[in-house]
Amino acid sequence: MSEVEALRRELQNTHQLVDLLRPYRDQAQGAERRLHAAERELAELRDRNQKLSAKVGMLQQLLGDAEAQNAKLKAMVTSLGDEPRTSSGTVGSGAEFVDTKPPVKFEAPAAPAADTSAYANRGGGGGYGS
Repeated sequence: MSEVEALRRELQNTHQLVDLLRPYRDQAQGAERRLHAAERELAELRDRNQKLSAKVGMLQQLLGDAEAQNAKLKAMVTSLGDEPRTSSGTVGSGAEFVDTKPPVKFEAPAAPAADTSAYANRGGGGGYGS
């Protein structure tokens, strides 16, 4: 076998190997594209997580401020001598205020008085007295 034939055979074997490996190469390229997409998504999620963490911190600060304001208001009520009472009548922290005013009573309007005028009682109309 000549050197040219050996080179042709080697070239043919190389092309066969390339053909055999092509699906694996395509799979690797697809996996690489999915990896890059996942890395971008991960970066977006980290950014979103950072923003949400900042919002959580802000909300925790607001909650702390509201709790401090609530404590101040409770202290003011206590200093005025109006202890908050619960609906069961006990005094305690975190109690809700109960309105001590008597309930307003609504009465239905009286029925209209019967019409006793002469016009209404004169009969007619086909009943017993007509």
